[in-house]
Amino acid sequence: MSEGLYYKYAVRRRDAHGIELDALLDDLFVLRPERDLAARKALVTYAESTDDPALATALWNWIAKMRTIGP
Repeated sequence: MSEGLYYKYAVRRRDAHGIELDALLDDLFVLRPERDLAARKALVTYAESTDDPALATALWNWIAKMRTIGP
């Protein structure tokens, strides 16, 4: 049974060079689309909604790759 929404992951922000910029970030929602169909649907929605063409392309490529390995 699911525990609902709870603190599970520690996420840190880095710049384009991989240098950590600040301490742990709060109020984030981590998705595991390789294992969770709802997360995969959220990625599709994000890919359809973003104004960043490079990000949209990367998301569509990721989604396509997941479709070849699972539900």
